[in-house]
Formats: sequence, structure tokens, C-alpha cells
Amino acid sequence: MTNNPKTRNSFFCCATVADNQYLLSDIQNLKDVPCPYQRYIDALSDRCILDNFQSDELFFYELIEYKEAMRQPDNELEIERGIGHIQIVDDIPHLNRITPLSSIDGPITKHIDFPVNKKLFLQTYIPEDYRELFSRPNTLLATEVAGCPSPVELQDHTLLGRLNGTIQSIDQQELWSLILKNTSTPVEGMIRYNKDEKKFEGFDGKRWRSLEWGDE
Repeated sequence: MTNNPKTRNSFFCCATVADNQYLLSDIQNLKDVPCPYQRYIDALSDRCILDNFQSDELFFYELIEYKEAMRQPDNELEIERGIGHIQIVDDIPHLNRITPLSSIDGPITKHIDFPVNKKLFLQTYIPEDYRELFSRPNTLLATEVAGCPSPVELQDHTLLGRLNGTIQSIDQQELWSLILKNTSTPVEGMIRYNKDEKKFEGFDGKRWRSLEWGDE
């Protein structure tokens, strides 16, 4: 059970503003956007956000609007940093901006209104300010990759653990499935459900025995 924002750096794609929606497209559309990778787009096709993030997988994003069409120093007109995810609408990927964090001028609480039909550079980033890592409630810090902090948001009625290589909230159903996976070496007092016999069984230290209940 995980919706932790991923702190993965330098994945990117093109975002086009249309009717207050942010349509995402392949990095080939960045050839006329003066982003840092403009000259190397063809060699960086494996860094596309659309190919490396699942729908509804949260990540720290950075949207950049440029002043001029040519690459030059200090060309950023506006920047919005925040937490969002890819959302598929009518088979078209969009950026769903959830939590705004900062702009080119500092912290913000509202999303920036970028010009319609404007092509923006969208990239993932690793927050430098620890406060951004705690921008969601009930959050702990962990590391899945050495030197890369990952915020873990704990949901109600869950435990913190590692499941399928990811440090995350583990709910009751996931915890139960983990316990049942290790029935090859049972310990005394363990209980399981026998699907074939359709009954619960308990391990007495030597063998599995049926559990029976009497009607009151």
C-alpha cells in the first residue's frame, strides 16, 4: 500500500497547457523547448517520465516556463515545484498537480497559471529543502537508494515495512498475505485457512489440526 512521492532525479518530458490541463507528450517534443537536454534529446529517450512512472505514482515535479526560444543563461521565466502524478484521461496522459511547494520566487500555496498552448519543460527532482520532504502529513524518511531520501506516508491502521522492494505502509490484508506466505516452516500457535478443506487450522508444534467451534 504505497503512494509515497518518488525522489528520482532527471526524468523529464514535455507538458503543454490546454484549458487548465497539462497534457504530457514524449521528450521529442522538447526539441523546440530551450531545456538543459534540448541538444541531447535523441540520446536520452530512456529518461522519459511516461516510460518510467506508473499512473498514480507520486513524484516531485518541476515545471519550467522559458522566456526565449533559444537556450541562454537565466532563461527561466517561471518555475513551479510540487508533488503530482500522471493521470490518464481519454487515453491521454496528463500531469495531475496535487501539492504546490515553491516557485521561482519561493514557497507557494497555490498552483501557478501558465499560459495556454505554452510548451513547458517537466522534470522530476530531489528536494534540497528537507521541509519539502515533509510536505505530506504522517511522513517518515527512508532510503531505498543510497543517498536518496524517500518520504513514506503512513496511512491509518497500517505498519511500516518493506514489501516488494519498497518501504511503505502495509495494511492488514498485505500483512496477512505475508504471514501466510511462510507456512512451509510453521511455528507453534500459527493459524491458517485451508482452502481445499474450507476450514481453519492451528499448528500444535508437530502438525496442523482442525479448529472447531461449537454453536452457542
